[in-house]
Amino acid sequence: MGKTNKPYIVVFLFITALSLVLVVRDRVHETLFNQGFDTYAEGISIRLLVNVLLIIGALILIKRFKLSDDAGIGSLKTKNWLLLLFPLYIVLINFLSLDEIQDRSWLDFSLFLVYVLSIGFSEELLLRGFLQSYLIKISKKTKRNTIFAVVGSALIFGLLHLIYFNKGIYGELTQVGFATFLGVMFGGILLRTNNMFGIAMLHAFIDFAAKLDSVGIPIDFNKVVEEDSLMNSIFILIIVLPCLVYGLILIKKAKLDTV
Repeated sequence: MGKTNKPYIVVFLFITALSLVLVVRDRVHETLFNQGFDTYAEGISIRLLVNVLLIIGALILIKRFKLSDDAGIGSLKTKNWLLLLFPLYIVLINFLSLDEIQDRSWLDFSLFLVYVLSIGFSEELLLRGFLQSYLIKISKKTKRNTIFAVVGSALIFGLLHLIYFNKGIYGELTQVGFATFLGVMFGGILLRTNNMFGIAMLHAFIDFAAKLDSVGIPIDFNKVVEEDSLMNSIFILIIVLPCLVYGLILIKKAKLDTV
């Protein structure tokens, strides 16, 4: 498929549909929680199911708009795989920031492993595999347009985190910045490696390190979340700022004839 008619309507419908899915997911989860479905296994199973559906939806979109090669799912071969090593500093920081990890059941831990994998693949297939690749495809292949596509899809990824809005203004801005910076990095890596599997696994690994201390602890929708301070937000954004710089460098070095 060449240039798609009314491409920005496609983008608008995609963002709207994804936002609605996330909102409905949380409302359904909260309703079931209040009705007694409040164990960790039950809660994470709901989110896992939604992620699987999102993965299927992303693959359908990628196939529909003929984006398999751009999305990095046409081949399992990874070029420039060493580019995946730099982001591991985020994994290390997440591990060092974990609270005490309690003994959990094998069921909870197994569900957690599958869940973080589903996060990595669903978010990367949707935001980088489809949206970023689609934005690149509908525009002229210039460095400026490529940067716009990567940063634009990353910013949308960040703004989607505002759906929850339960961490106060500084916490929400931190979430948006954190996700956007990582999104630019993931997008740049995809352009240089042309392999979805690599960035999806990297994304999952980052989430694994960040959420490991939450295994077995169900989401409490009645819990009051402590708001982040301005200094803490600035500190977190400084930590992930190298990811933004790294992503922009990778985009600038990407060859347009391979994008």
